[in-house]
Amino acid sequence: MKQQALPNLKKYALLPATLITILIILTSCGGSSVSINNKDKPIYFKPYNVQVGSFQNVNSAVNLQLKLNNLNVDAYYFKGKSGKYHVMFGNFFTKFQATKYARKYKKDGLYNNFTIVTPIYNPGETLSTGTKNRARRDITASAGSYIGTPYLWGGTNSSAGFDCSGLTYTVYAQNGFKLPRVAAEQFKQGNFVPRDRLREGDLVFFATSGGKKASHVGIYVGNNNFIHAPSSGKNVQTTSMDNPYFKKIYLGARSYI
Repeated sequence: MKQQALPNLKKYALLPATLITILIILTSCGGSSVSINNKDKPIYFKPYNVQVGSFQNVNSAVNLQLKLNNLNVDAYYFKGKSGKYHVMFGNFFTKFQATKYARKYKKDGLYNNFTIVTPIYNPGETLSTGTKNRARRDITASAGSYIGTPYLWGGTNSSAGFDCSGLTYTVYAQNGFKLPRVAAEQFKQGNFVPRDRLREGDLVFFATSGGKKASHVGIYVGNNNFIHAPSSGKNVQTTSMDNPYFKKIYLGARSYI
C-alpha cells in the first residue's frame, strides 16, 4: 500500500500553529530571537497522542521514529519507566482524530498495536500542589534520560540530536505540556520565576547572541544545575548555573506548571 503523508496535525492542537513554527533564522537554538516580554501567559497542555512500540533495543525505537518522520509525522522516542523504549506522535485535539491516524499507520504496517494517550492535564485545569510536584519530577527525569544525545541545530529528533529548544519542547511534550518550538517564544509563554526561587522543571534562558534576547534555554533540575543542548559538536549535558559564561548571559526563568 502506498504511504501517504500525514495531514497537518497541528490544526487540531490547542495552540496556534504559528507558535510552533520553526523560523530558520541564525540563532544558537534554531529560531528567531524575539525581544523579552515579561507578561505572564496562560498555561497550555498537550492534547491526545498515540504511543506505539515497546522495545528493549533503542535502535528499534529509533527505526520506527524515523519511518514516521519520513512521513512528515512529528514523532519522538523515549525511555519508559519500565526501561523499554516507546515512540509517540500526535498532538490531536480529540481522541477520535488520534484513533483515526493511529489505525491508519497500523494498517500501513508500521506497528502492530497502539495506545491512545489522553491528556495528563485538562486544558485550563487548576493543578493541585501534589500534581505540580509530580510533573516537575517527571520533567526532570525525562531531561536526564537525554543526557549524551548530540546537539543538532533545528533538531527535535532524539535519534539524530536536539538543539536547545528542541530538547525542552520534546521533554515537555513527553510529560503532557505543549510548548512553542523556539526559545524566544518559550520565554514569552511562561510565568516569571525569580533566580532565587527556581524549582526543578523550570526553564532557564540565556542571551548567547548578546543583548536582551532569549536565544538559549535549558531545564533547571535542582542543586543549581540545568540540563541543555549546548552547541554544535557537544552533547546534551548538565551545567552549573554558576558557570561563568552562563552566569554572565543569564536572562531569567519561566515556569509552565
